[in-house]
Amino acid sequence: MGHPVPIDEPPNYGVNCEHCDPGKTPHRILLTLSGIQSCDCYPGVGFFFNSSISINGSYILTQTPENNWCSWAYYAEGDFGYFNRFIDPNCEGESITTYFTEKYLWVYRDAGGLDITAHLDSSPVFKIATPPYPVDSECVYATGIPNKYGTCEEFLTYGAGGTATVKKI
Repeated sequence: MGHPVPIDEPPNYGVNCEHCDPGKTPHRILLTLSGIQSCDCYPGVGFFFNSSISINGSYILTQTPENNWCSWAYYAEGDFGYFNRFIDPNCEGESITTYFTEKYLWVYRDAGGLDITAHLDSSPVFKIATPPYPVDSECVYATGIPNKYGTCEEFLTYGAGGTATVKKI
């Protein structure tokens, strides 16, 4: 579940992002994902799926040079869940299991606000519905950001629902 969150550490400012006040671009930010659910049995294209994912938690993202230093990223390898593919519409019997071994989180700040994506391997499980999401004067602070993927069935994703919060640390 992400890195431990430093409690007594002062803000660590990074390279200026053109969409933040000069000297106020954080080098690291805290992204918290909560309420993202695994998916029960649902139909895909020719198959039926269910999943068990590990994505909820708080993560420290580090500023990257992409997009003129207006991006922060987190990457980890490990055991982050799986999805099963069934022929049976009740998701019973023989299945093919695929394990998620990579977690990639990305936050981008543009003139209008934030864009956020969270992937397990190459499968998205969180995305802002209509970026950019507005932020306050702190460059990256925003709370209660809803997930574009409201249901697994509607978007054929392996995780759905939930919200995100972003703040500087």
